[in-house]
Amino acid sequence: MNKKLIAVTVAGALVAPAAFAAGDPEVYGTLHLSVGQFDDEADDATVKAGGGDGSFMDMESNNSNLGVRGSEDLGGGLKGVYQIELSIDADDAAAPTMRDTFVGLAGDWGWLALGRHNSPYKNATGNYDVAPDTVIDYNGIMGIDPAGRKHDDRRNNAIMYKTNDINGFKLEALFGVGDNAKDTNADEQQEFDIMAKYGQGPWEVVAGYSTHMAQGANKATLGKEDAEAMKLGGKFGFNNGNTWVAAVWETADGGGNNNDRDAYYVSGQHTFGSNAIGVGYAAADDVGNTNDSGAQLIQVHLSHMMSKRTSGYVQYGALSYDKNTTADYGLVYGGFQPYAADKTASWFGLGVIHKFSSM
Repeated sequence: MNKKLIAVTVAGALVAPAAFAAGDPEVYGTLHLSVGQFDDEADDATVKAGGGDGSFMDMESNNSNLGVRGSEDLGGGLKGVYQIELSIDADDAAAPTMRDTFVGLAGDWGWLALGRHNSPYKNATGNYDVAPDTVIDYNGIMGIDPAGRKHDDRRNNAIMYKTNDINGFKLEALFGVGDNAKDTNADEQQEFDIMAKYGQGPWEVVAGYSTHMAQGANKATLGKEDAEAMKLGGKFGFNNGNTWVAAVWETADGGGNNNDRDAYYVSGQHTFGSNAIGVGYAAADDVGNTNDSGAQLIQVHLSHMMSKRTSGYVQYGALSYDKNTTADYGLVYGGFQPYAADKTASWFGLGVIHKFSSM
């Protein structure tokens, strides 16, 4: 099936010139590769017991993708919209997987589609992360509850609605239908996400809510309760738009007793010429009543635009666990994590990003 999808996408790219004369569809994509050094403070025996190495070089294909998207004028102010997007693991032979893929309608009333889509919760503050889609992105701390349920994620079986911009106000809502409440696949439960954002000029504020509803196989892992997360954030730009700062507060409950956690993220970025430097700090509080079960993430990211479509970067990140923190508390969503409690994992790497489009 994946091979057929790739063939269709590539074929579309080859025959595209005739279609592009009409401005539709668009073949697009991103190639984003990085290489760097990973180091862990844990002793060799602990690292090996965890199935890894304490110090090694690593290459990552950071959400590289290939897609086709477009729209059709249906008359009366109504448009049909569609997109097919596949992940591309450019550093190995892993099979492609579906990214945002949907079909729907758009008009003066907004945008409505069915398929697979980024959650509104993820979209709420994704642009506050100074190192998005990299090994050190803020999902080492943010967007996951103590039960390990991802809220900054894509949703399957999604009904997705977005308003148009209404004088600076935007709203997104998504419902995942779940398909089958008795399904043993943990990703096939009902889900609901919503986010609202309001901005004027250099500032914006945002709120988001996400829930994984306890059904079928998930009732055991969620303690017969929903897994929920909520966030509030804000961003402010100045220096003629060349500098911005942002902050996010998040609270997440993995279901069950004493299985909640607050997390915080502050970040800022300054652009000078073709360069930008960003710094970020995230912290997870203790889980429930367990003392010293938090974590901290530091990000430093320096990027350089070589053209409108090609950029490169150098980055450093460090993720530290408190003395009672383990992977059981859900902090396993990011690109790296320590192999033991009371230890720090670090990453130093560089990357290249090229974005292409037929338009």
